[in-house]
Amino acid sequence: MAPFENPLLRTAFLLIAALLLAGLLYFVFVGVRALFRQARQIAREAGHREGGAAVRAILRMAIWGLFFALFYLFAFFTGKRLGWWALPPAVAGVVLMIAGLLLADKLLTLRSGDTRTQSMVGGALVSLMALFIVAIALVI
Repeated sequence: MAPFENPLLRTAFLLIAALLLAGLLYFVFVGVRALFRQARQIAREAGHREGGAAVRAILRMAIWGLFFALFYLFAFFTGKRLGWWALPPAVAGVVLMIAGLLLADKLLTLRSGDTRTQSMVGGALVSLMALFIVAIALVI
């Protein structure tokens, strides 16, 4: 008899897996909340009001999420296509991702009225994301 044919063992396994997943999701939630609070505090210290600081922190978190997702998609599809030869493009992808994360952090401290610098940073972020999207499309 296989272990998962027994309903009691299957139920116990699913319960333990659900508890581990709940714990993992809780730790992710705590980490994201801490990063958000830190970003909001940085924006507040840069002179932004509470609402503006929260919006900038949310924007930073969204951009970070997009960059991580785009990098992992790029690394996955490149690795699937090239195997071990995907290491140099993946390293270049890490460098581009870190540059994008640093630019997203810069959005927290830019002054509200400095539209020129904000548009330059926004344009650079969009360009980096577009570069990842084009690279993903090329290796698919």
